[in-house]
Amino acid sequence: QKAMDEAKAKLKAKADAEKQAAVESEARAKAAEKAKKEAELQAKAEVEKVDRDVDECGKALFSKHSEKIIEKISITRKNVILLNTMFKPQMILFSKLQNGTIKGFAGNMLDYWGNILDYYQKIWDMLEDDGELIKGYSTTFDSMLVNKTNEVIKILTLVSSILLPLTFIASIYGMNIKLPMQDHPYSFFFVSGSMLGIAILMIIYFRTKRWM
Repeated sequence: QKAMDEAKAKLKAKADAEKQAAVESEARAKAAEKAKKEAELQAKAEVEKVDRDVDECGKALFSKHSEKIIEKISITRKNVILLNTMFKPQMILFSKLQNGTIKGFAGNMLDYWGNILDYYQKIWDMLEDDGELIKGYSTTFDSMLVNKTNEVIKILTLVSSILLPLTFIASIYGMNIKLPMQDHPYSFFFVSGSMLGIAILMIIYFRTKRWM
């Protein structure tokens, strides 16, 4: 009878231990699921924010506020790189957990690690797309800025080219020496007309060459 009581006590203790282990395992699973959902929500919020910033950069690319655009593009590009550096090592870790390379976890956790890895893979793909887009926006903005600078330099060069001969004629007639038509009563109008004619001819020449 005593042996039977001891056997029953052992069986009961074993059952209680298994029940306790099951409860603890379920609690750990719930805690892990809760942590997973919180991490997913946080990651999703960060990625969606970066995604919105990338879209805003694309829409504002052709506006006139270049300083604000290049600042936003730079900040968004930095955020994309930061998120990439955050998710890449985690993907490697969960890949090892799913493959069983890292030991010490329950066998029924493989599907759990696989779900997390799939979710992180989707986020990684979104970040790669955003990175390519923001890189393209940055390159496009640089090209637009270079073209705008070239247009300004082109206009200034044309204006300087037109004013150069006029300045030369004005400097000659500003000398204290005898010059043709210096004493003529209409010399001012002749010189001014010549300068105006030279300027008009140069403008016509530039337009013929399609420089203006």
